[in-house]
Amino acid sequence: MMQARGVGAVYKIYKSSFVDLTYTKYLGTIHMLLPSSTLAEEYEAMRAEYQDALYEKLRKGEERRTALEDRKIEEDLHPQGTYEQILEKARLILPQIVNPNKDTDQGLIDMMEIRRLLNLPHNKAYSVRKALLQELHAEDDKLLKELREKVQG
Repeated sequence: MMQARGVGAVYKIYKSSFVDLTYTKYLGTIHMLLPSSTLAEEYEAMRAEYQDALYEKLRKGEERRTALEDRKIEEDLHPQGTYEQILEKARLILPQIVNPNKDTDQGLIDMMEIRRLLNLPHNKAYSVRKALLQELHAEDDKLLKELREKVQG
C-alpha cells in the first residue's frame, strides 16, 4: 500500500482454507528512489498510447451502437412496405411456410414462420396468413371447378 512518494507498506495475502476469504499479514515498509526522468517519460508515453487506443476503441464501439440504434429507430418508424409488397414477399416464401401435413387452415400456413421470416408483428402476420389462405382456397375452388367440367363434359 502506497503511503507517500517512494514509500510503501508491504503485506502478504493469505487465502483462508475454510471460507472464501483472504487475510493479510504486515511484512514491513519499503523506501524506493523515484524513477529516472527517462523512465518516467517512457512510462507516460506508453500510458498515453494505451489510453489513446482504448479511447479510440470505445469511440468506435459507441459509434457502432449509435448507428444500430438509429437503424432500429428508422426501421420502427418506416413500415416494411405496403401490404401488397408484404403479401408478395409472403407468396415468394410460401413453400417455406406451408405445412402440407396439416388438414386444417389453422396449421396449413405457419404464422410464426411468417413472423420470423418477414419480421412482422403478430397482427400483420395473421392478416397475411388469412390472405394467403383465401388465395389457396380460391385456387382449390378453381381446380375443382375445372375437374367437374372435365367429368361432366
